[in-house]
This record gives sequence, C-alpha cells and structure tokens, in this order.
Amino acid sequence: MTDDTSRVPKLRFPGFTGAWEQRKFNDLFNPVRNNSLSRAMLNNFSGDVRSIHYGDVLIRYGAITDCRDATIPFISRSQSSDFSEELLNDGDVLFADAAEDQTVGKVTEVEGISGTPVVAGLHILACRPKVTMGLGYLAYYLNSPAFHGSLLPLMQGTKVLSISRSILAETRVYYPVQLRERQLLGTFFKQLDDLITLHQRKLSHLRELKRGLLQKMFPKSGEDRPEVRFPGFADAWEQRKLRDYLVPSKDKNSALSYGKDEVLSVSGDAGVVNQIQFQGRSYAGASTKDYGVVQTGDVIYTKSPLKKNPFGIIKTNKGKAGIVSTLYAVYKPKDNTYTPFVEVYFDDDARLNNYLRPLVNKGAKNDMKVSKSGALTGLICFPGATEQRMLSEFFQQLEDLITLHQRKLSHLQQQKKALLQQMFV
Repeated sequence: MTDDTSRVPKLRFPGFTGAWEQRKFNDLFNPVRNNSLSRAMLNNFSGDVRSIHYGDVLIRYGAITDCRDATIPFISRSQSSDFSEELLNDGDVLFADAAEDQTVGKVTEVEGISGTPVVAGLHILACRPKVTMGLGYLAYYLNSPAFHGSLLPLMQGTKVLSISRSILAETRVYYPVQLRERQLLGTFFKQLDDLITLHQRKLSHLRELKRGLLQKMFPKSGEDRPEVRFPGFADAWEQRKLRDYLVPSKDKNSALSYGKDEVLSVSGDAGVVNQIQFQGRSYAGASTKDYGVVQTGDVIYTKSPLKKNPFGIIKTNKGKAGIVSTLYAVYKPKDNTYTPFVEVYFDDDARLNNYLRPLVNKGAKNDMKVSKSGALTGLICFPGATEQRMLSEFFQQLEDLITLHQRKLSHLQQQKKALLQQMFV
C-alpha cells in the first residue's frame, strides 16, 4: 500500500495539502473505440469527420490538441454516422500505442470539439475519464515522468515499442482531491507550453530571417552586386579564386606547445569549438605533433561530410588558438581578407555545397579527396575588406540574437522538465 507521504508532490500551489488520490487506470477511464484507417485514407481538404493519427500525436501535437486546428486531417468519403461509437469528447486522452523509441505512450488531450466530429485513428488508445479532471491536468500528468515512467518497464517489442489497454490497466493514476488544484496544474503547464511555443516561433523567425538575408545580401549566381546592401557601397564584388584570399597554413604543433586540452573541433552549428568542452572528452591521438596550429582568425575546412553539407564545412576560428587533427585544412588570411566574412559567405548551405562539389572527389569510404591548396581553387565573389567587416559584424549580431533566444528556449524547456518531475506524483 502506498503511504500518504509518497502521494504528496515536492512542489505545490499554496493552500493545498493532503495526499493525492490514487486509482487503478480502468477505475478512472472508459475506453473509446478508434479506427484503423491508414494515412492514405485521410486528406487535408474536406470531409465530414476529422481523424487524429498516431504519428501526429507523436510528432506534431502537444499535450493538448485544439480540435479547431485545421491541421487535423479529414477522413475521405466518410459520414459522421459511420463513426457514431467513436466520436471524441472534450477531455478525452489519446495514447500513441506504438513508436520506434520510448516516446510510445505519449498523450494528447483533446479540446475544442465543435462542428466537425473528431475520432481517434490508427495506433491510438482513446480513453474517456469518468471523473471531471479539469482541462489539461491529464494532458500533463500522463506525459510526466511520474506516469510515463511507470509505462517504460511494461512496454513490449524491440525495434518497435508498443503498449496496449491491458498494459494501461496495470498502471495507477494519481490526482489531487480538489478539482481546483487539478485545474491550476493544467492551466499552469498550458501557459508554460504557450510561452515555449512563442519562443520557438521567435527562434524560427530569426533563423528564417538569417537564411533570407544570406541570399539577399550576397550576389546571386552570375551577378556581382547583392540585392540588399549597406549604404555607401556601390562597387561590384570581385569574382576570384579563394586562393586569392587565403593561403594554406604550415604551422604544426611540432614543439607540443598545445596540449590535448586545446584540441579544437568544427561543428556545423557551433563553429570552431574546444573539443572537450563541446564533446565532453578528447579524441586526440597518442601524439599531437602533426596537428595543425589554429590561431584566432584562421579558417578551417573540415572534410567530414554532414547531412546538409556532404562535402564538408568551412569555418573561422573566432575563439582561442588551438590545434586540429590532420583531417582538417587550416588557412591564413591575406591582407585583403577579413576572415569572419569567409564563414558568413559559406554559411549558406547551397553556396557552400556548390563551391565544394566540383573540387572534391569522394572515396569508397565517403572520405574527401581534395588537397589543402585544391580546396582554394574554386570561384567566389567577395566585396572589399571594409564591406566584408560590416557584413560579418551584422551577421554576428544576428547570430548572437539567435543564440540568446535559443538559450531562453532551452531554459524554459529545462524548467518545464524539472517542474513536471516536482509537481506530480
């Protein structure tokens, strides 16, 4: 028997005391039938009945699904009378009963059902509470570590994990005695989710803005002037080879001036970073004598393929000096080059890939076959050094703003994770 102290959350709204109720799952819920229609039987345009698909529960929908949302697909060639025993009500909770990972059992609570009827689709366990819980309480409790953690040892399968109604029947549900406390919990987490969504939209907007400006503030293929430009600049950009701006570095760590704690890595998102700080450990070989020395302002070409950049990436070291393995090519700037601009120029995936594609030969093991000097033989279109600096500083400010919003978003997500652990039992 569970004692009362284990049924009290660590963090609670003022004015509420006492242990929470506990009930067997089947004592608290009635099952609601679902349909087994595949995605091919759904459409996004018209119909008499909407159907919530388990893939959308896992990926698209949050803890609460507003059924007035136009993204819920219709069942093609259907009538509401065909599904009279399957119609959902506000407050019903839908479990995704299958997934390739431990997100199986993710729940969404439906609300806003009016007008077009809504039903639960393939691989969904729809459940209707017998007790009025208050909007959102079940949505967040059933997704919390307290409840979802109880499902983990009961999940079945290897490549695809699954749950069933019989598995749900083995669980217990905990909830505050007073409806008001349940309502406060649902409202609190809904507001927190709305704030997270707002920051996600702001972050997406800034990233889209950056992508757009990387195209508008650089000349299109075959042109020598950008569409958008800082006042005071009118000269054509010069089309030259990258070797006119960079030269291969010959600096090696032969004197072991730099230790393994100063090895650098190159990331598509984070740029040039300390390997231990970024990856949690050093991957340096037994000896770092042949490693290339990278000074602040040097440019690095990494020949490791990435999903968006199959021929590698080009970044500028804006941090402390360090060393990189022989898999990297290191370059020094010429007098006409402000090296942070080189990174900005190649921040556009299409521009980077189009530059490297004709220069790189891929080996049988997907390794990059191109020399240090060979990687500089492609054509680029650069402005003068002053405009290079202005563009670099502008995009750095934009990147700093993106980083700030990313940190705010991560902080909110961590707050929510901690609160889900402390405010439910």
